Amino acid sequence: MKLLIIVIAVFFMANEAFAANQKLVQNEAINYVGCYEITLGPWLPDINLGKDEEIFITPPKKIELQKIIGKSDFEKGKLSMRAVLGTRASIHQTSWWELKKKNKLYLVWSTGRSGLTMYLYPTESNLRGFAESFWDFNRGTQRSEVFARSIPCIK
Repeated sequence: MKLLIIVIAVFFMANEAFAANQKLVQNEAINYVGCYEITLGPWLPDINLGKDEEIFITPPKKIELQKIIGKSDFEKGKLSMRAVLGTRASIHQTSWWELKKKNKLYLVWSTGRSGLTMYLYPTESNLRGFAESFWDFNRGTQRSEVFARSIPCIK
């Protein structure tokens, strides 16, 4: 009986510690809320995707990382992300972002089957890192360098 009580207590303490860490990470995420102009390098390896490259693995040119928490589907519990007003949105039905660890941003655009992820870290007032494609069928993953320049948000 004592062992069961100890196991339950440890479980609740670990759960509370995890929740506190998540809250701290979300509080730090506020430092990255804002608008960015995205520049991708070439996708490697160089695979001829035809129109699929423009459709499935091209994010909007300008994005806004928001502090709004998503409420549905894949975005539930994640921070919202959208194309900046006047920027062509992508085909992706869902897009979200989160701070995985201190100073490590994770951005996702997905059709539910295909899309791209970005792993970014801060450099002065900008973000830099890489993007990876993903597919729901046997097509190789490609990688691209990413530079995200901080820009004023259009309201």
